[in-house]
Amino acid sequence: MMKKIFIIISIAVVSIVKAQVGINTTTPNLSSMLDIVSSDKGVLFPQYELVSLTNNTSPVNNPVKGSIIYNKGTGVSNYPKGYFYWTGSAWERMLMNNEVDQILRVQVFGGTSGQPIIIPSGTGNNIVSFNSTGIINTIPGVTFSGGQNITLPAGTYRVDVTLDCYNDSTSVAAFITNYSFFVVNAGIVNTSNTLLTDLKTGTQISGSGYAPGKIQGYKFTYILQLPVSQSVRFMLNHGNGFSEGGNTYANQSGLVATFYKMYE
Repeated sequence: MMKKIFIIISIAVVSIVKAQVGINTTTPNLSSMLDIVSSDKGVLFPQYELVSLTNNTSPVNNPVKGSIIYNKGTGVSNYPKGYFYWTGSAWERMLMNNEVDQILRVQVFGGTSGQPIIIPSGTGNNIVSFNSTGIINTIPGVTFSGGQNITLPAGTYRVDVTLDCYNDSTSVAAFITNYSFFVVNAGIVNTSNTLLTDLKTGTQISGSGYAPGKIQGYKFTYILQLPVSQSVRFMLNHGNGFSEGGNTYANQSGLVATFYKMYE
């Protein structure tokens, strides 16, 4: 008798292991391995505070590609709330349509003549003044019509900045023959010029005082969190290096700053 019961239980266990799983349903959909049915409840994924997007030991040890977690974004995490999936090398946030659509793009036009100075000679801070034309804005609550101050509503933003420029100095010390070492610092500040983000540093070896070797290109990315609506600015300066000998001008593509408002 006990042997028969054991056989029946063993068959049942094997059937359960191989079968589809239905929660709150006895007839799970044939196309799914897991079918959850409810009229008034949802599914809750594991929730963490992400402190690194590339850490493959914490919060999940050796995550499988495609693993999904939810970042609470309320404590030590510097990343916005939302679902993240493991790409195999990093946690990538899942974006919603309204996140991608909500952007502000401002720029400083370059050109082939009469280019504006975006970093004056020396190592002092310079607040960038953006053009009043060419503005793209789909973020409700933004106030900006050109100049230095950009008023943003409260929220979390990813800010991408690209800079196409050149330095006109002919007096800086050469790093190698006819080429010098340039350093550019960049950050987002408030109206008191206090940093709201980390200060990014870009370095480049390029010619100085003659074309075309003097052209430089930089790209900076920030996460900006604003608890309340406030005005922000973009600050540039020449860092410690051989770059303080002349002015830095916007080249043909100029300077472009794009603010992506993240969904929260």
